[in-house]
Formats: sequence, structure tokens, C-alpha cells
Amino acid sequence: GPGLTHDSEVAAAVQSIIRTVTLPVLLDADGINAFSDTPEELRKHAGPLLCTPHKGEWKRVFGELPQQPSALISRIQEVVQKYNIVILLKGSPTIVAEPSGSVFILPFGNSSLAKAGSGDVLSGIITSLIAQGSSLIAAAVLGCYIHGETAVLLSREQSEYSVNATDIIEQMYRVIQTLV
Repeated sequence: GPGLTHDSEVAAAVQSIIRTVTLPVLLDADGINAFSDTPEELRKHAGPLLCTPHKGEWKRVFGELPQQPSALISRIQEVVQKYNIVILLKGSPTIVAEPSGSVFILPFGNSSLAKAGSGDVLSGIITSLIAQGSSLIAAAVLGCYIHGETAVLLSREQSEYSVNATDIIEQMYRVIQTLV
């Protein structure tokens, strides 16, 4: 999704991919926006599907988000069940939910992640974990941890204002090393 445009040809191509590809697919950015006019097309996915919207992308595809925390969790669970997908709703906190009913409220990260390119890095980390055999839910949770903890580590050394997506890419190995 990152780097695509939002037009009918792109939407048709993305929708075709999720209807035919049986491998796990991560939808982010304009990949998610491809369903803004036809959210029911998400039900037609052939393989496991993880959507990683921020609140604006969520609103374009799934509608308003409740402000009250328990209502927010209920709404996310409703969408996850309806479309049989994993959702990673980016924000503070990030919320990850899967059709089996598991919901994870993730406190990782800080305001340094509210910058251009940060979500693209998160998608790349998660996609890498999926390619290595992780389940969608495990990849989403672990990816958020690596991404968020790298941001916190770098913010201590620099500041939340100066950390950027490239810094996270270059330094995430430090967090990964603590896991192995």
C-alpha cells in the first residue's frame, strides 16, 4: 500500500490481489484506501489478511471510531469478525485484534512515531516477520514492539522530535538483539 495512489485502477488491482493470493497479505496506506468505496470486497480475501490502518484510514473504510475505550475495542472486534481479518489500529496505544477474539493493547513507542514513513517501516518489519513464518498476530505484536522500543531507545539518545523513519531502520537491530 505505501506509495500507491488512490484511484480506481489501483483499487481494482489491490482487490484482485487479495481475492487471488493465498499467501498472507498486509494492507497498509493506499492498499487499505483501495477499499474505501467497497469495504465489502475485504470479505473476499483468499489468504490471511492483516490491515494496519491509522484512524484516518480506518474511518475511510470502516466508519467512525468510538471514543470510549470499551466501545472502541468492541467496534474493532466487530470488524475483525465481520471480515475475518487481523487489524492493527495504529495509534497511542496501538490495538491489535484477531478473529479468534484475542485483543492486544500495545503501549510501545512514543510521539516520535507520528512522522512520515514511520508506518511504512512498521509494515516492513511486520512483513519481514511474516515472511520468516510468524503468524499475522505474532508478527503484528512483535513488529510493534520492535518498532516502538526502537523509537523509545532513540528518543532517549536524541529526542522524540529528531527520530525519523531512517533512524528506526538503522537502529532496530539493537532491540532485536535483546530478543535473541
